[in-house]
Amino acid sequence: MSAADVRRAEAGIEETVDAYKPSFLLGSSLGYSYGFPIGQPEVFSLTAQSLAFSFSQPDYIRAARKALQSAQLHLRDTRQQVILDTALDYIELAKIQQQITALDQESGYTHKLIEIEDARVDAGRDAKVELVKARLTGAQIELKRLHLEDQAEILRAQLAHLTGLSAADIVPDPRTIPSANPQAQGNPDAVALGGNSGIQAAYAAARSKLYTAFGDARQNNRPTIAFVASYGLFSN
Repeated sequence: MSAADVRRAEAGIEETVDAYKPSFLLGSSLGYSYGFPIGQPEVFSLTAQSLAFSFSQPDYIRAARKALQSAQLHLRDTRQQVILDTALDYIELAKIQQQITALDQESGYTHKLIEIEDARVDAGRDAKVELVKARLTGAQIELKRLHLEDQAEILRAQLAHLTGLSAADIVPDPRTIPSANPQAQGNPDAVALGGNSGIQAAYAAARSKLYTAFGDARQNNRPTIAFVASYGLFSN
């Protein structure tokens, strides 16, 4: 959608500039007529028309260029957001995979604990409540593992949508995740205003609307000069 907005903005610039380019109209009214003539008997006629001077058109061109700049910045912001979403989902998926691996180990320990408690209960060394507690711990671990597997499947589907890959082919590797860099020094507000494409796109869109308002204000009360040329060949 952002790429389509850029193409639309580019077409808007061409439209505002094309107002200075002449448009040609070729026609003919040649034919048999009977009775009072409605129009002149032209073999053919050629008419050209274009805008020669306007106080508003330069503002409209500036507005179209600012709209294109805003669309390009919005496209860059969208790409950065997609990259960010992909990275966060990948990191979260790697974290969940590590948690599932840890739960598998814990589940193995729990099964051994259940076997030990079962033997101790049979030997009369522990009460049955200890065996119930061990089984409850194992059930809780299994339930948590199921929840993590569901989250992992959702993240794989999101990554497949963002990257175009198959969800089954997405296998996270924690070694591919770089360590966090220290925070940049300086004024956070200045960094946000200078490096945020979304904020820059909003400013460019505001400038585009401002230029459009200038053009509309001058359109009604100031003259416009147009170029018109016409040639017609009449029949005898």
